[in-house]
Amino acid sequence: TAPVWQSGTIALSVQAGSSVSLAGYCSDPEGDQITYTLIDTTPNDSTITVSLAGTIQTTRATIVGVNAVVVRASDGLLTASKTIQLTVTAAAAAAVATRAPTTSGAATNRAIG
Repeated sequence: TAPVWQSGTIALSVQAGSSVSLAGYCSDPEGDQITYTLIDTTPNDSTITVSLAGTIQTTRATIVGVNAVVVRASDGLLTASKTIQLTVTAAAAAAVATRAPTTSGAATNRAIG
């Protein structure tokens, strides 16, 4: 028997540059190990990948918005495909460390107490 995807729509959200797992959304009736393959994305976005273990990975360059990601699950003999509705949100801005400027550039000693 082929792997079985969860019925209905699978809608996942991920921040660009992060990943999300497909674990729990597909199972094999005989308990065989499942591997996953990316078939297609709409819009066509080559920055989205799927690992054999079922992790959908995005990069900071991934198109923000709703992407249709078609994934094939295989138990080694039989396959089943599913379109995943993947909503990608903008990556968080990187934190920038700043240092307050000194007026003289020299270290200042202060007495404590």
